[in-house]
Amino acid sequence: MGMIVYVYRAGRGGDSTNGGISSQVDALTVVNVDGPFDPDVDRPAVLLKEGPYNTARLVPAEKVGANYDEVPGWYMYGGNAASTSDSRWSRAIEEMFGAKFDFVKIFDRIEA
Repeated sequence: MGMIVYVYRAGRGGDSTNGGISSQVDALTVVNVDGPFDPDVDRPAVLLKEGPYNTARLVPAEKVGANYDEVPGWYMYGGNAASTSDSRWSRAIEEMFGAKFDFVKIFDRIEA
């Protein structure tokens, strides 16, 4: 179970994610942040992970056994971000990273 965040797309010039999940849906489920929602087709699972220089990033998750703990492939930033007005979101970010920010970059672009 996790928290729902909403996708904010960069620009109007097309898809910079190269077909990443943030180009296909309007919401994501962050499964490693406490919340009452299960991921589904309209809100796929993502993980809140540490990026370079102690920054937060969201990456697609795959279910491995009973845990969401492996990140498949090599993902890079595709231009989109995610956030929600739920106060648990900013609290989770502050607890995990020691910083206060609401919008998190989505790393869902893969080069083939």
